[in-house]
Amino acid sequence: MLSFLCIHLWALSASPAGKIAIPYSDPTDWSDWLKFRSQVKHPAGLFKAEDLARARENIRKHPWAAEYAAKFLADADRTAAEVTPEFAAKMIPRITAGSTSPCPACRDKGMRWLPNNGWNWSSARPDEIKCKACSTVFPNPAYPETKVLKSKYDPEQEFRFVEVPLFDCFGFMSPANPAGIIRGYKLDYALARLQQLGFAYALSEKPEYAEAARLLLLRLAEVMPKYLVMAGYTYNEYADCDPHQAARHIGNLPADELSLAPKQPDRKLHTMYWSASRLGTAGMDGRPVVQMATAYDLVCEAKKTDGKPVFSEAERLKIEKDVLLESSFLAACDTLINNKSVGNRAGCAVVGLVVGHPGMVRFGLDGFVKTVDDWFLPGGGTSESAAYAMMTMSGIKSFGYGFRDYNEPAGYLPPDGGRRLEHFNACADTNYGNCWQDLIWTLQGDLRFAPLADSYTKTAIGPVFAELIALCYPTPQHLALVREYGGETPTGGAAQHALFYRNPEPPADHARLIFLDVVFPYLAQGYLRTGSEGRDSAAILDASNWGGHHHHDSLNLYYWKDGHELLSDLGYLWDHPDKHQTSRTPAHNLVMIDGKEQLTQGRGGSFERFITGKAVKAMQASSTAYGPDAPYRRQVIQLDHGPDGSCLVDLFEAGGGKSRDYVFHGPNQDYRVKGLTFAKSNAEASE
Repeated sequence: MLSFLCIHLWALSASPAGKIAIPYSDPTDWSDWLKFRSQVKHPAGLFKAEDLARARENIRKHPWAAEYAAKFLADADRTAAEVTPEFAAKMIPRITAGSTSPCPACRDKGMRWLPNNGWNWSSARPDEIKCKACSTVFPNPAYPETKVLKSKYDPEQEFRFVEVPLFDCFGFMSPANPAGIIRGYKLDYALARLQQLGFAYALSEKPEYAEAARLLLLRLAEVMPKYLVMAGYTYNEYADCDPHQAARHIGNLPADELSLAPKQPDRKLHTMYWSASRLGTAGMDGRPVVQMATAYDLVCEAKKTDGKPVFSEAERLKIEKDVLLESSFLAACDTLINNKSVGNRAGCAVVGLVVGHPGMVRFGLDGFVKTVDDWFLPGGGTSESAAYAMMTMSGIKSFGYGFRDYNEPAGYLPPDGGRRLEHFNACADTNYGNCWQDLIWTLQGDLRFAPLADSYTKTAIGPVFAELIALCYPTPQHLALVREYGGETPTGGAAQHALFYRNPEPPADHARLIFLDVVFPYLAQGYLRTGSEGRDSAAILDASNWGGHHHHDSLNLYYWKDGHELLSDLGYLWDHPDKHQTSRTPAHNLVMIDGKEQLTQGRGGSFERFITGKAVKAMQASSTAYGPDAPYRRQVIQLDHGPDGSCLVDLFEAGGGKSRDYVFHGPNQDYRVKGLTFAKSNAEASE
């Protein structure tokens, strides 16, 4: 017996009856760009003309907006004064940026070194980094960077590494790479300043912001075409050939890649597209691509004080070709869908909007609809974990902003005789809203996600995404979510988004944020709550199947109440060498058979009962975590006495094997059992 919930409190715009398909032509063919670029009306990307008008109205009406804009423009004034041709040349390197690496000093000091080490960098000291763990500064005379790989394709590019033994990082022998990391930090800083200047011009129309952005964009146009395709993370190997050929043939390169011994060239980059980058990321160039496209979109039609354009037509063509189209070429060659590639598809889509390339737009949108239809589960639940769902949502957020009413350019003929996109709305015409809604429904009362599977104790939707949800779906409950996260006076990143996207006229009536009891059949998780708004407690029974970023945790029970974890989960250590300690079976609240780990593949998991009432609620799920012949079933009953408190009754049926351990993890070790005698119910099972 399963009961499902009415969703009238969170009603979204109507979603399509079934999946939609968006056919696309070759996104690496740039011919449509020159054909349709003249039809682009800037701003055309994440911001539209009405968003800029909304920002000005918010500044006029609301003190929080005026205060934020004044501070933002003051910071932009300092950036505009800082940006010179010399600054651009220093902060936007000629040599391809590296990714990350372990710290050799940590190893020498006997500390636990981490593959993807944390580093501190400051624009005040741009040519050095400091290890977050041991505080060693690089470059460092104790660690000379004398291992050199020189490009044959572009001899001006030399890649230097520390002269120490390599590190075994997930089976790959990785070098220490301070110089490459520094180049990456510099580039990140320059792109952040570029985006800041774009926003500043949009708010003020002062030409000095656009003129500073022009210097950065022209420097990028100078170096971007020569940036090599490289393997990010700790791998730091480079495809030593034309970047377009490397992007097209990443698993069958036309020349040997640059990599340190003992790795022998095999003419493919390690993990191929998964970690591939030209901008110092690890397979996620979409983010900086969107930054560059957005900044250009906001300043490309800027006028000087004498009314003349800041950018010449030749400069605009050069930037569109050698920065925007060039930086998105790698993504345009990757047709896979995963939690990284979808953000790269967003980069293609935004570039397509800004330069007028409908084929790139379609390639991006194809990735978006496949994400919300196929990467997310039917109905919207995450296929991995809350943290990776939010990572994926971060990658595709540009579609929510950029595609609120998209029309393909006049004269464009879709491939295969398909229908033109007219008034296409990514929020209303796809499954996007259901994906967001299911994430909202899995929040605890403190507006964080439970740290189940590969997720963290602090993972949340957060105020910025709450603003996006309210923009796309302005229901009373979603507006209440915005108020809970950011309040009436947003700050920081939320203020920037609210400035452009929040309605200057707030609703007169404020709804209370309410969470309901809910079960997700495809995700196989059930949530029982208490409190008048469902925010006092959350009992979560997790029967989700095995998959990427899942744990050995079938039928794990997690319990959060009154702001505390009473039955806890250790969550996720990302790429820490000890991450297995938090994913193994005994790290969870469940029954172990013979002290063994649960099965992974084929363990299944489904709900058999979900009943909600005023005082008594129950849910039951089962799986084959110890094989098809071993009963494995859990029933959780919640007794709610209102102001007098609530409690859980936990009934676990487990069979097979010779021993069964009932494992719990709580806030302390002060546990007592009163008035209960445990005995086997039969020879095969106990309850």
